[in-house]
Amino acid sequence: MSLQITKNYIPIGHPNRPGKLLKGIKARIWHGTANFNSSATDIMNVKYAGRKYTKKWNEKEHKWYFFEEDGKTPFSYGIAHGYIDYDSAIITIPTDEITYNCADRQLPYGTIKGIEGYKGQSKLSYDLFNNQPNSYTWSIELCMNDMNKWDLVCDNAIEFVKQYMPGLDKEDLRHYDVSRKNCPSPFVNLLIKEIDPRWIEFKKEVRKALGEV
Repeated sequence: MSLQITKNYIPIGHPNRPGKLLKGIKARIWHGTANFNSSATDIMNVKYAGRKYTKKWNEKEHKWYFFEEDGKTPFSYGIAHGYIDYDSAIITIPTDEITYNCADRQLPYGTIKGIEGYKGQSKLSYDLFNNQPNSYTWSIELCMNDMNKWDLVCDNAIEFVKQYMPGLDKEDLRHYDVSRKNCPSPFVNLLIKEIDPRWIEFKKEVRKALGEV
C-alpha cells in the first residue's frame, strides 16, 4: 500500500507560517513528537500547529505580538514541513518556506557546565547554519503515538523524503544534533558516547532509498 500524503497548508499570516522563503537548503532535520497518546496522530499534530491564536499591537514597538487563544499566554511556536504517521503523512508548509523547527540563535555557541550547546545551539548549528537552522532546513516530524508501529513510521518517512525532499547534497540531522534537545528520542541514546546506531541505520536507509549509496 502506497503512502497516503495530503497537503493541509497552515494559512499565511498564522504565527506558525511567516511565509518567508528559505535562504537555501542544507539539511533535513528530523524530529519526534514525543507525544505517546494514541490520539496524537499526524492529523492531531497538524491541528495543534494551526490552532487558533490572538494577536495584539504593541504601539511602543510598532509590531504585532502573538498569543495563544486565551490572549494572555505567549504563542508557543513550532511546526514542521511534514508530519509522518504509521499510515499517512501531511504537508503543512510548502518546502520552499521557513518553518520554526529549530531555534535560530544569533549568539555564538558555547558551553554550560561542560555541556556543548548554549541556548539551544551546537557547534554544528554555528558552523553549518550560522545559528539560523530554520532558514536552511527542511523539517520532518515523526509521530510517536504508537511506538509498536515505529518501524512503519520510519518506512513512511523514507517514502515521504523520496517524493518531497530528495537531494544528493543534503545532510540528515536530528534535532539533537542542532540544539542538543533529546529529539527524536528513539534515535538519541544519551547513555552512550557514540552516535546512536539506530540513527545511523535510519540515515543509511534514507540514503539508500534516494540512490545515494
